[in-house]
Amino acid sequence: MKTKLTSIIGFHIGFILITLWLWPAVGAQAIPIAQALPVGSADILRNFALGQVTHGSRVVTAPSLDYQWPESITYTSVIGSGAEEVLDKLFDVEFKYRLINPVDTVTGYVYLYDTEDNLLFYGIANFTAADLEKGKPQYNIWMQEIPLTGLKDIESAEVLAIDEKGQTARRYPLNIKNGHPLFPPWMAGAPNGIMVIRSKDGLLTRYDLSNPVTETPGTTTEGESAWKIDGHYVFGKFNCPVGTCSSPATVTVKITELWTRPTVLLRFTEGQIIIFDVMGFVQNQGGTNFERPFGFRLEQVNGPLAGGGILSTTESTQVSLPTSGDYRIYFEWKEFGESGTLYTGPEFPEKSEVISTSVTIP
Repeated sequence: MKTKLTSIIGFHIGFILITLWLWPAVGAQAIPIAQALPVGSADILRNFALGQVTHGSRVVTAPSLDYQWPESITYTSVIGSGAEEVLDKLFDVEFKYRLINPVDTVTGYVYLYDTEDNLLFYGIANFTAADLEKGKPQYNIWMQEIPLTGLKDIESAEVLAIDEKGQTARRYPLNIKNGHPLFPPWMAGAPNGIMVIRSKDGLLTRYDLSNPVTETPGTTTEGESAWKIDGHYVFGKFNCPVGTCSSPATVTVKITELWTRPTVLLRFTEGQIIIFDVMGFVQNQGGTNFERPFGFRLEQVNGPLAGGGILSTTESTQVSLPTSGDYRIYFEWKEFGESGTLYTGPEFPEKSEVISTSVTIP
């Protein structure tokens, strides 16, 4: 049974979400198919990038090109909608120039950009005046790093390369421009690639490049702090004495960490309910998962209360404390964030000793 693609509707919920409607036979209902970031393969990324092009330029140069010739036309720039329209406009302009040495090689360049002046495509052609008599030069154009514009206000991004044991073998940091990650085309669809995106508000998302749909709920850091200590989270208002600020009935301590075991400073008001929803990223036994801590430890700031409690390792846990105050908290883990061993080898490599041997031939 043949199908026909009839419409594409896109919207953003923290990341790009594209809904494709496939229409089967007449009278049947449309089937929505959800697909996330356009990094599942090189053609999907290219298809996305082609539509992002809004303007471009073309220029030619040569060692003996006469730039002072008043009739010279060696550069043009245009605007348009999509790569194809921009390229057509660029190559509709007929260049004219004078070569002092007609044997010189002429090099042409073409550049395609998006609305934020990110270079999406780059092309080049080399030819001589004699080649032009035989036909038009052929420009080869390549896709560059593509900004994932659906991801905004990004602080950092990286791709983890997973080896055959399921462990992280390499980490590739991605460039960030205007708050968007720049994605290299050669990584698209890699079956052993995991992209990790951290936004400026603390949201952490994870995507398998072969199936780039977010696998965990996003996490944000609550509060209005103007500072951020790596791995540390603050919950509550600390600009007024305990008990004088209005406080919510429920405080959700929601944290997802990739490498660092988190710590928490929490302002608690008697009668409040605390919900611990804390996870850490773990890779083992050829797979990846998110571990929850099995317990927590706390100390009251400027107070006598200290102790801890048990947490569920399968879901969030509801906790209540006996008295109001500020508390410092850390968590107890089974595998996440284990410390590495210290280097115990020599300070400097030892020089190799050269052993001289002699052989007597009878």
